[in-house]
Amino acid sequence: MTEITATIEDAQPITVTFEGGAGSGTSDFIALTDTPSTYTGQAGKFPQVNSGETALEFSAAVGITTFLGLTDTPSTYSGQAGKVATVNSGETALEFSSAGSSSPLTTKGDVYTYTTVDARLAVGTDGQA
Repeated sequence: MTEITATIEDAQPITVTFEGGAGSGTSDFIALTDTPSTYTGQAGKFPQVNSGETALEFSAAVGITTFLGLTDTPSTYSGQAGKVATVNSGETALEFSSAGSSSPLTTKGDVYTYTTVDARLAVGTDGQA
């Protein structure tokens, strides 16, 4: 008997037990007794546990399926060309913003750092080539 435990993000771990000796059983998902018997008509669907919790079945995605459909993202791409998604100042959602147009670097060889405050780390001296 072989057991495999897997955890899906934000879900309880599930354990799948395979019984039988070497060479028994199948290596084909749809040949298992508790899975759908065909892939026909199932494109784009994913396997999920049925409501009786006795087998797997294919199911279409439910709920939000696009970035703009999420509640904590912008509602449109219109007027946002060339911008990037960033966390807003309240750290509660994403918003589109410009990628940054000015550089705080003033000397050739400077390195720009980030901790909780943007800072310039001087490496050379002004005028140094």
